[in-house]
Amino acid sequence: MQHTVIRKKLDNGISLVLVPLSSTEAVTVVVLLGVGSRYESDQQQGLAHFTEHMVFKGGRKYTSTQAIAQSLDAIGGEFNAFTSQEFTGFYTKTASRFLELGIDILSDMVLHAEIPEIELEKEKGVIVEEINMYEDMPMRKVDHVLTQFAFGDTPLGRPILGTKQSVTAFTREDFLKYREQFYKGEQCTVVIAGALNVEQATELVSKYFSEMPKGEPYKSAEGVFAQRNERVFIEERTSEQTHLMLAVKGYKLAHQNRYAYRVLTTILGGNMSSRLFVSVREEQGLCYYVRASPDIYSDIGLLVASAGVDNSRLSLAVSAIMHELQSVRDYPVPEEELNRAKQYLVGKMLLGLEDSEQVAEYYGMQDLLEKDISSPEEVERQTMAVTIEQVQQVAQELLVNENLRLAVIGPQKDREGLEKLLTFS
Repeated sequence: MQHTVIRKKLDNGISLVLVPLSSTEAVTVVVLLGVGSRYESDQQQGLAHFTEHMVFKGGRKYTSTQAIAQSLDAIGGEFNAFTSQEFTGFYTKTASRFLELGIDILSDMVLHAEIPEIELEKEKGVIVEEINMYEDMPMRKVDHVLTQFAFGDTPLGRPILGTKQSVTAFTREDFLKYREQFYKGEQCTVVIAGALNVEQATELVSKYFSEMPKGEPYKSAEGVFAQRNERVFIEERTSEQTHLMLAVKGYKLAHQNRYAYRVLTTILGGNMSSRLFVSVREEQGLCYYVRASPDIYSDIGLLVASAGVDNSRLSLAVSAIMHELQSVRDYPVPEEELNRAKQYLVGKMLLGLEDSEQVAEYYGMQDLLEKDISSPEEVERQTMAVTIEQVQQVAQELLVNENLRLAVIGPQKDREGLEKLLTFS
């Protein structure tokens, strides 16, 4: 799968990435800004996410949510947005002949959102209910509990949504200052993938995003893995099930061992033939879901195993997960298992790149966060080159007692008992 990738730097600093695809009549436009919740000050908690909401309330040309929605609905287009700790994204997906409309709408939202006072006050209630929703979903809430436990009271450890107190205190001026502070060309990637003409796409982005100020690159607060005497945190609540996340300090995004790292997490819990799934679910019947995955940031990361278990079987589940972690650390992975994990990663990547939206995300995220792009062919080559020795080296480097952290939500009290289980012998 070979793509032609054209990268350009516009006069105002915007990085433009164009990926023409002959296999589709669709085109996806994604505007990525290198700012998320970890860039927020104490007073700005939740502002990145709230800003994502407010740009849909209308700009200069498309003056309301309905105007935006009707313009895209009329052509069968799709649009949405997303916020993480490190970036904010906005996208449209349309038939290729409506490329200009998609770019026009995105530029109006991102550059010219009016932030109407009446809509701002209504949206505060919407986000408070979004916070309430996740508070009532232990399977999702435990992720934040772990992040806060691992990174402490730092921007990286705070909830992306902010708090009820922070979001209800925002004023229109806060949003305007935030946009002026962070929405800069030097920290923006516009990526277009699909049925496109390179010259036309370049002209359209240059035209509609010309008002984005150039600015200077900015940095977030450094990500720090919190050193603690206690390695277990329990949020007690009445529930039918206990949700857990067991983690160790992992690698940053561009770490030299990143390919072996992803192979390791796949072997542990990346699919239905992984060790955790086979052992903890299939053989022992301890849970419905169990998985392992890398949680990766530009300067730090976590390797996380998660599961939802019967309240009475939490200790059994933690012991079972620890057993699999210790096994992959102490014993070389069989070659057949290694090859299966590598082929899985390559296959998932290639299947994902069949869609213009996924192609845009693949190249856009690399450009934004790494300032470099690895082709699918290069990723496949690096992945398939991972050796048994490299996987074990990564496991032995990361799976150490002092970096273990366990976050639990459920009717649990025995923190000391769980603490005793967190030991590699």
